[in-house]
Amino acid sequence: MGKTENSGQEKLDFYNCLRLLDTLVINGLIKKDPNDPDKSRILVYRAASEDCPEGWYSENVHAVARDLAEDAKGQQFLLGELEKRKIGFSSKTPWWLDDAGKEAV
Repeated sequence: MGKTENSGQEKLDFYNCLRLLDTLVINGLIKKDPNDPDKSRILVYRAASEDCPEGWYSENVHAVARDLAEDAKGQQFLLGELEKRKIGFSSKTPWWLDDAGKEAV
């Protein structure tokens, strides 16, 4: 389909992390929480911590994007998954265009 840009580059900002998560949802690589009536939560797998056991959690997409904006390794992993599947994503695409260059608004 398209080319994934940003591999090996600087970290994505919050807005592009939101776009990345949306691209992953649209392409079925991550799922929205089916029990969330607002559709603002995604399912995230978390490793065990002192406070929480390992497992799947329903988290607000904005909170996940905020965390992802500080996690360059996580960004590269997700971008790599898109690239493996030949799914295009570019952090350079203006907000009013989709990754194919068509108006999204």
